[in-house]
Amino acid sequence: MAFEQGVVFVPVEYLESFLEDLLDLDVSEEDLFIIGKKKLYASGWISLLGLAGSLATGLYTVSLGASLLFSFALTVFIALPFGILWHYAPRDRLSRRIRFARLLQSEVSRRRGDTGPFVSTPLRAVTDKFFGKATVGSARSILAKN
Repeated sequence: MAFEQGVVFVPVEYLESFLEDLLDLDVSEEDLFIIGKKKLYASGWISLLGLAGSLATGLYTVSLGASLLFSFALTVFIALPFGILWHYAPRDRLSRRIRFARLLQSEVSRRRGDTGPFVSTPLRAVTDKFFGKATVGSARSILAKN
């Protein structure tokens, strides 16, 4: 509600243009004026502590006289879930951008009278090879076909 009141005098064309820039990952957050605080979430802390704990466990088993191969295997075995958690932990910048894009898309849709779903841009690194880059115009053409 506060967002709607804050952008009530902004023309919808400007909002659509900003939405396209928001979904384009080549445009930096500084250019969009959406720089947020850099903080590490709970999953990041858990991952870091788990990786440090697995390294400490491996070094401790070596100091007890276990073989180096066993200690290394134990370290990797313990660190594996924490490494996977760190890799797949939500990226705060990207998730924050997508949340803001959803908010902006719902405002644009409300003004246009559309009730269609929000179409987000998938991660470019993996999916651009297969699907290409989605824009608001391409999302409209997809929604118009359905």
